[in-house]
Amino acid sequence: MRLVVAVSVAAVLSGACSSGDGRTLPPAVEPLPATTTTTPATVPGPSFRVISPWGSDGLVPARSGCGTDAAAPAVSWTAVPDGTAELAVVFSVDGSPQEVLVGIDPAAAGLTEGALPPGSFWWPPSETEARWPGWCTDDGDADLQITVYALNQQVEAADDTAVTELVGMIALIAIAQATVIGQLDVPPPT
Repeated sequence: MRLVVAVSVAAVLSGACSSGDGRTLPPAVEPLPATTTTTPATVPGPSFRVISPWGSDGLVPARSGCGTDAAAPAVSWTAVPDGTAELAVVFSVDGSPQEVLVGIDPAAAGLTEGALPPGSFWWPPSETEARWPGWCTDDGDADLQITVYALNQQVEAADDTAVTELVGMIALIAIAQATVIGQLDVPPPT
């Protein structure tokens, strides 16, 4: 019985590999050919950047400091990424977020000193505080940081959301960010 099964299996296998029915396997190639993959070439575009108006000394004009006549510094940006739904600008002192400007149209090229882009507002929202609150620091060595975020959706948060919490939310929906740092040009004490 075993002999009949073995002969039957051998007949089936030899028939499957015969050269007369077109089902023969090609001979094995040794060594095996290397696998290759191709990646389409992409040309990198310009990178998202923020540009400050202060010179190489990095001194932010004193008029951006505290006071009723304080004016937000003018900054511009380039190469806003495709897919940006909104821009947000975070103003920090020594890495601690102080003020946030949200609702900026991605087509805007920057901030004009002392003026808000149409549709934008300071966080937290307030009908009475539409002006720049100023960078209030007496430390001329403090790092003043402006970070512009390109967001993939509009910022949505409760009006009582803390600035630091809002910045965390912004970071989560950012597709790009760019930063510039300077120091407030504080006049020496007299």
